[in-house]
Amino acid sequence: MALEDLLRYESAAVAAMNLENEKETSLIAMQSLYQTILGKDADDPVYKRALDEAGEGLKSGAGITNLGIAQAIQVYNQKYEKAFATTKISDITKYLTDSYKVSDEVKGALVSLGDLTIADIAEKSKDKELSKEDKESLGKAIQAINLLKDRRLRAKSLDIYNGVIKQSLETLYPKQEKKE
Repeated sequence: MALEDLLRYESAAVAAMNLENEKETSLIAMQSLYQTILGKDADDPVYKRALDEAGEGLKSGAGITNLGIAQAIQVYNQKYEKAFATTKISDITKYLTDSYKVSDEVKGALVSLGDLTIADIAEKSKDKELSKEDKESLGKAIQAINLLKDRRLRAKSLDIYNGVIKQSLETLYPKQEKKE
């Protein structure tokens, strides 16, 4: 279930990452989150109104003015972080590298942690009986996972940003219908 939650709430993590500097990217990520969560009910008038209000705030230069959307970003980002901490490292490795090639050494080191979770590693690293080499190995694994997580969320942000730019350019220069 934790891996499913990672995928479900990923857009909220993207929204949180962009909330300060790329508000429009953040809002689009939240629209994606609501579409994922609501599925067929994505046209729900309450959510639509909240997203529309947030969009109007952006257009007026005030930022995401809808407090419900701002709170939702926070709540769903926390769900993403919880899912991230409780998903098996083997599943996290697949999630983080499904569209990004990493060396066999990195993948092997992470996959070797198997059924452990980030929370398990944090707990295990506190063990006073653990050798210095094992602690360093766990620390490297956490660092690698955090780097790959950041890369994935930034890539998702860039995809959204590129879509915004494309849409803006198409608004500036609409496609001309070909005359026959």
